[in-house]
Amino acid sequence: MQRSYLIARQRTTATGAGDVNPLDWITHTFYLYDTGQLVSLFPCQIGPLREALRQEHGRFVYDTVLWSWPKKSAKSTVVAAVADYVASAKSNARIRLTGNDQRQADSRVGMYMRENIKLGARAGLTMRQQTKVSTSGYNIRYPNGSVVEMVPIDPSGEAGGNDDMVVFSELWGWKHKAHQDMWAEMTISPNKHGYAQRWIDTYAGFQGEAPVLEPLYEAVVKPEYRIDCSYTDANGVFHDLSNVETYRNGSLFATWVTQHLFPWQTPEYYAGQARELLPNQFNRMHLNQWVSSTQAFVPFEWWAACQGEKPAIDNRYPMVIGVDAAVTSDCFAIVGVTRHDQRLAVRYVQVWKPPHGGEIDFTAPESELRRLSAEYNVIQIAYDKTELQDMAQRLRHDKVVWLKKFDQGAARAAADKQLYDLIRDRRIIHGGEPDLTDHIQNANADINKRENQLRLVKRGQQYKIDAAVALSMACAEALRLNL
Repeated sequence: MQRSYLIARQRTTATGAGDVNPLDWITHTFYLYDTGQLVSLFPCQIGPLREALRQEHGRFVYDTVLWSWPKKSAKSTVVAAVADYVASAKSNARIRLTGNDQRQADSRVGMYMRENIKLGARAGLTMRQQTKVSTSGYNIRYPNGSVVEMVPIDPSGEAGGNDDMVVFSELWGWKHKAHQDMWAEMTISPNKHGYAQRWIDTYAGFQGEAPVLEPLYEAVVKPEYRIDCSYTDANGVFHDLSNVETYRNGSLFATWVTQHLFPWQTPEYYAGQARELLPNQFNRMHLNQWVSSTQAFVPFEWWAACQGEKPAIDNRYPMVIGVDAAVTSDCFAIVGVTRHDQRLAVRYVQVWKPPHGGEIDFTAPESELRRLSAEYNVIQIAYDKTELQDMAQRLRHDKVVWLKKFDQGAARAAADKQLYDLIRDRRIIHGGEPDLTDHIQNANADINKRENQLRLVKRGQQYKIDAAVALSMACAEALRLNL
């Protein structure tokens, strides 16, 4: 092992990696931006890397490598190290890193490569000192003539490339026609077949919404294509990697790891993540599982567990009301809540349903809101202005109560996620009110794919969720007002 280290050090002070083993090169020259130390590869990475970079008769066995691990498994670091090796080992190589825009293309793999170069230069590696990073940071030129570029989605501009390596970051988010065209344009050139590779750095996506990644996954991640990347190291130690999920189908190689294999991936970390993330988001990012972009809003068991005895109050206790309504296809729902420190209690639920073939008469709901405001200490009514603007104007004119138009965009998404958290943590108490329970059960969660947010949506067009939406708005305002 000492000899391979000396060989690597000698060659890195010249102009490139020469014929040094790729893994020796990586472990002896690639610096981690966050620690400033040389990278240490774990056996669970070494085995798959040996296979992914395997050559026969001087040619790569695989032209496409799908490198997919759970979040925080150092997958981008590994891909950056491979790209750095290719740029160093092959004179005049062209490597492109792609993303939805130039910033995303640079945000992981590109940034890791740049920081590695800076740290290597400080450590005295001549090749690093001679490597030039452009002012923008989107272009890296190696002393052997190799160039690394960070490029945005631009199918026409990137057509006809003659790349030695192409890296695709977070392919789960590539879903538009431009993404598909970019993928098609950046295939390996015929004259580079066997001498170039495409590497995909990603975790799982949303079923039916990843037209580039999902077919790749389905083509290779199958039991019949599973292989074993176990190996014996230079010291004669056998590393059993039969539990590491690796696959091959022709010239396509994949790691699709669903386990936590690194020491920093602790049960305590994942317990915290499970509390912060939606179940589908946790499964996708931390278990590398394909999920649907919609799911049941909450498990019914969670909602049932929130049923209980509410704190006693009188009619002077502050109450916030949420109102959601439609004229024909949906209901008119009023939900009132009170706050008790960090817990909320459902105090009032009433739902008006449209008559068959007719429209809801808003007279009765308006009268009820006036009655509630007169008999109880209603601090605020939060409402969706779409159908309720006229009624709200009348209530304001008569100085019945303070009314607030509740934004149905970002504010609703935040409120719906907050309601999810309240139910999950049993910080809301209800009395099993039938209409509200039905509307909670009728609701799915439409997950924001890039942020930890959700939005209440109907499980089907025939299902009503107005009371659940009214509850979401009422809880958000009760917490915001700090009653």
